Amino acid sequence: MCDADRADAEVKGRREAEQAIIDKVAALVGETEHDALGLATALSKDIAAGVLEVETNGRKIVLRVKEHGSFASGSASLTSDFKPVLKIMRVVLKDTKGQIAVEGHTDDVAISTSAFRSNLELSSSRAISVAHGLFEGGALDQRRFTVAGYADSRPLVPNSTPEGRVKNRRVEVVIQQGLGTDVKQQLDALRRSDAESFDRVRTELVRRFDLKPDEIY
Repeated sequence: MCDADRADAEVKGRREAEQAIIDKVAALVGETEHDALGLATALSKDIAAGVLEVETNGRKIVLRVKEHGSFASGSASLTSDFKPVLKIMRVVLKDTKGQIAVEGHTDDVAISTSAFRSNLELSSSRAISVAHGLFEGGALDQRRFTVAGYADSRPLVPNSTPEGRVKNRRVEVVIQQGLGTDVKQQLDALRRSDAESFDRVRTELVRRFDLKPDEIY
């Protein structure tokens, strides 16, 4: 084999290795979309009522609990009408793989009451209320969960309108399914052996699947 043929073979081998990783990630993202569809189907009544939203982003599923139908304004106590929704969520989440973060968010209107000194305290308390609701009955492994409050630091939309502020008041149940050990090992091996090839794969994964760079490595 001449040098030119050998070089062509090496390039072809690298491209095939890159594509193999991309194809594996595509299959994983497909599994996440399938799981999200299962969640959306089980909770379709509440999604239609405007209480919940379900969306995916790469290997992440976001189950968004809106303030409407779940909390009274300025309160961290779940409404009685939301309890049946939590029951369905418990059943579906039990069979959905991944680590789960329960994250509370508010709008940018400051709060200072006898119950809550700040939006940070309100958002944290709401996240804790949802987490406790999910833990009822003991079906879900609490080791899968983290709980956090972010106040108004992560708005979905600008807080410049009443509608925007309503949208930003929510608790998100974020299911992070990850890339798995096999893919991460392949990416790490590629990074160490061929940085240029690794960068091509990472760029394609970010572009095609909306993965964050820190999810890849």
